[in-house]
Amino acid sequence: MKNDDKTRIMHLIEHIQRIQVILQGVSEEQFYQSTTLIDAVSYNFAILGEAANRLSSDIQNKHPEIPWGNIIGMRNILIHDYMKSKPHYLWEGTQNDLPSLLESLEIILKSMES
Repeated sequence: MKNDDKTRIMHLIEHIQRIQVILQGVSEEQFYQSTTLIDAVSYNFAILGEAANRLSSDIQNKHPEIPWGNIIGMRNILIHDYMKSKPHYLWEGTQNDLPSLLESLEIILKSMES
């Protein structure tokens, strides 16, 4: 189980980094005008939610500072209730939430490697 959690944390980090690469040099306006960018970011957010959902409750409970429910909820909206999905929410998440989430996940991963 611990190795699965470590792999999932690595997946979370990887897909945050993919989003950052996708959006490197992209303005908010450019993002909203590109269905390709929106789809790429949506896909990676869905992967984030799936990886978070598959983490053990032990890891989730050990790190309540991470909004696991929000991450999983975003995935559920993107996959099951896509009509509620708005590019604005994706953009805001990439700008306001992902940098600190990445930092926290890197700390968790480092502690798992100790």
